[in-house]
Amino acid sequence: MANEILTKFGASTALDFGPAASVFKNLADGSICWCAPVVDASPSAPQVMLHAWIKVHSTAPTAGGTIEFYLIRADDNGTEIRDGDTINTADHGTNDTAAVVTRCRNEAEFIGAIVVDVTVSIVYHKSFVIDNPGTDWNVMVYQKTGQVLANEDSVHGVNWRSMIPEVQ
Repeated sequence: MANEILTKFGASTALDFGPAASVFKNLADGSICWCAPVVDASPSAPQVMLHAWIKVHSTAPTAGGTIEFYLIRADDNGTEIRDGDTINTADHGTNDTAAVVTRCRNEAEFIGAIVVDVTVSIVYHKSFVIDNPGTDWNVMVYQKTGQVLANEDSVHGVNWRSMIPEVQ
């Protein structure tokens, strides 16, 4: 009889984007924000599922604008090497300097995007799967909707959960 390989899901946990996901509040068009690092013991899960929710501003966004998600990995060495090394990813934060935003987007791994329409004050929801995140990683978000994001607490965020294959 053949075995099945099923996926065992870990508990859903919020990524640390600051108190009440504060780095998303009023995040300017063309800016990035990132969460504090997730540090897992080795061996780590081969996949991670993200569940994101982002609220757009009460001024109409640009139809076809995007909220893009990127993976930043680190090597956990004594002198750490981290994708997009020009930002301090030891904690959550934001940056709107064009050269830094471009460099980080080029060096981090693209995960996926939410494509917005002109509807105002709506919360978009999207899930993504990351393959082999490693033992030390962050999620970076690039906001390009044509407007700032909503200026409210707890209306933005990203949860993650591990996905581990298990032979039955």
